[in-house]
Amino acid sequence: MARQKKPVHRVQMTDGKRNVIRQLLEEYDIETAEDIQDVLKDLLGGTIKEMMEAEMDDHLGYEKSERSDNDDYRNGYKHKQVNSRYGSSPVGYLEGIFVLEEYKKRGYAKELLGECQNWAKDQGCLEFASDCELDNEDSLKFHLKMGFAEANRIICFTKRLTDLEE
Repeated sequence: MARQKKPVHRVQMTDGKRNVIRQLLEEYDIETAEDIQDVLKDLLGGTIKEMMEAEMDDHLGYEKSERSDNDDYRNGYKHKQVNSRYGSSPVGYLEGIFVLEEYKKRGYAKELLGECQNWAKDQGCLEFASDCELDNEDSLKFHLKMGFAEANRIICFTKRLTDLEE
């Protein structure tokens, strides 16, 4: 049996739509699809947040700043989190940074770190973290030079689950 083709959605261009597009092109430097996504985030981000908060207020029957009579209430605001395969965190995290010997001392690590920090900030992170092996003096010096403060020294443990008896 042949599949039915979905009808093609055709946009009806109006003078109003043309004016909006012209104004967007004047206001923003749009060259790529990613630029368009950034514009939409800029234009709609606050609106979407307000809509979601209003929907939650309506669903729960009270505003986020009000306390409910039941035990399962919300009060306030939770910061955005970065979700990854390693879990969620309100802190951007640099797992590791490596530059080949022949490219060191050219600012590549600093530039890469800057891009990572900017990305984390764009994701709503208020803090950025990293780590290095206890004996990696070069990495320690780099992190300190880049403005990181040592927060802790730890020993990590692993255990293979395949070695457990059933």
